[in-house]
Amino acid sequence: WADVQLDLGTARLSLDERGRVTALALADGSQWPVDDRPVFSLETDKGIRVPESVELVGDVLKVRFQGGAVAEFTVKTTPAAAGPPAATANRGVAVFELRRLQTDEPWSRP
Repeated sequence: WADVQLDLGTARLSLDERGRVTALALADGSQWPVDDRPVFSLETDKGIRVPESVELVGDVLKVRFQGGAVAEFTVKTTPAAAGPPAATANRGVAVFELRRLQTDEPWSRP
């Protein structure tokens, strides 16, 4: 799997194949500190599951967790409204909307 790159306008967010932030580079070239915790986790009756793989295809981010669970998120990094005020008001933001969660284990929260 290749790294996931999200262009936020004011920054670029990079995730590795296991859903960990590897870089957060601001438009001016400065780097924000990152750590090795995954961005996503799934709490089940058997414990907390972390990603085995993360893949971005178009605006859909697919996360495969330990234990076989799969979550799909729609990722929005640009505002839906047209025009300069909307384009600048939401820059630097990524919205992850859960559109599907498939798991054989009972879960508490994604």
